[in-house]
Amino acid sequence: MQKLKNAKVQRLWTGGAVVLALVVIGSGTGCRPPSSGGSDEVVPELKLHGVRFRVYREASLRASGHAKTATYRRDTQGLVAGDLDVVLTTSEGEKVRLTAPEGRGDLPRGTFGASGGLVAWRATDVARTDRAWYVPTPDREGIVSGDRPVVVEGADYRLHGNSFTYDPATGQIDLHDGAWFESEPGPASGREARE
Repeated sequence: MQKLKNAKVQRLWTGGAVVLALVVIGSGTGCRPPSSGGSDEVVPELKLHGVRFRVYREASLRASGHAKTATYRRDTQGLVAGDLDVVLTTSEGEKVRLTAPEGRGDLPRGTFGASGGLVAWRATDVARTDRAWYVPTPDREGIVSGDRPVVVEGADYRLHGNSFTYDPATGQIDLHDGAWFESEPGPASGREARE
């Protein structure tokens, strides 16, 4: 086993999948903030069950999936989704599948997170972490961070880190607080990134 202090790995997709999946759920609510005219009383929540969604960028399908539940807070514009299952399509046409027990977002700020055991698959690679969140940045597409251990496994490797940051603009993931690489076959993921 090779021990690394900080590892930089190109084209890992876990963070990007988290970002897009939560943006997808956030953009699919179809709700507007409450208007300032009329009654001061606002129905605070909109609860949806069995939510299915598709997100297009221009004419290109970028994501599709479902959430068992979604709750949108009209007063705070917060979003909570349960049992997420999303298939993302990259600009190169590659499929990435993401599942998480819970997703949360702050729509006005554009911040999103997933927790409870986030799993992402791309072809035969699989990544697992407990939670991650996306924060937009003015000069880039945003940054995805995770303060819990992450494991990325493929057919002949396993990469571990205690925390991470991911830059969707460059496709680079930085592992922090100790990282290590194992060159051995990982377990078969058993699921592929497909609809």
